[in-house]
Amino acid sequence: MASPTLLLSSRSSGFMRLDRYQAAVDGASLDGFDLDATSDLRRFFVASHSLPKTLAVPMLDAIWLRPLQLEGSGLQPFRDFARITGAERLPQIVVDIPAGVDPDDALTLQLAAARRLRNATGAAAKIAIAIRADNREGSREHLDRLTLLRHKVGEWDFHLALDLTTGVDSAWEAEAAILRVMPRLSVIRLVVPRTMLSGGVRWRIASRAVAAASDSGYNGIYSIAPDLSLWERLSVNALADRCAMFGTNLDRRSNFIRSERSRLPGRRTIR
Repeated sequence: MASPTLLLSSRSSGFMRLDRYQAAVDGASLDGFDLDATSDLRRFFVASHSLPKTLAVPMLDAIWLRPLQLEGSGLQPFRDFARITGAERLPQIVVDIPAGVDPDDALTLQLAAARRLRNATGAAAKIAIAIRADNREGSREHLDRLTLLRHKVGEWDFHLALDLTTGVDSAWEAEAAILRVMPRLSVIRLVVPRTMLSGGVRWRIASRAVAAASDSGYNGIYSIAPDLSLWERLSVNALADRCAMFGTNLDRRSNFIRSERSRLPGRRTIR
């Protein structure tokens, strides 16, 4: 079973430049970097004023963008990168949920942006639609919604990116939801709290989602955004230590699952 990819998310600190994130990635032995570029200002500060230069950063494995950023001239850097360097070398592109829009309209905008991006880059680019741990119906209908969404993105060979850093609903059924979105799930972005007791609902749901994903053989991206105190947000060591701790715990969970599965003569997958 392939191991998941561990990335450091730019949402972990609003005060670091790219070179310091690189030092934290190296210090924690992570696989790369995940840039939230939904704010142009954040991208300018962390990486570069130039999106083509940002896309060429070697450690960049995922980038989050709003649908509005993937219109007209906003597609040209991706089109040029795919033509010159190859679409398969693009970071995974996550089309985030636009703010202030009805959920159904938001999904329509996301899918339209993802299709424009697919047309600009070709089939080799990996594109994901962002979702959140949302149970606005207050019932199990949110699970049916996820099943329909999985089939819809599968028609275009898109993937799903689960954002657990914001808007986490305590009524979201993590274990069942993960099963509904597999195997289209390719990114899980989460906040790692300073202590297990300080994580609240967000960490409780995230830890259940990680456990369910591990149990299901998930080998996509974990984008880690450690919760840092104000005085830690410029500390490369604090960032690296928190990421390394998450990676160690994830390895323990994966090793336990492999051990348990090796004892079973055979198992049947229920869908």
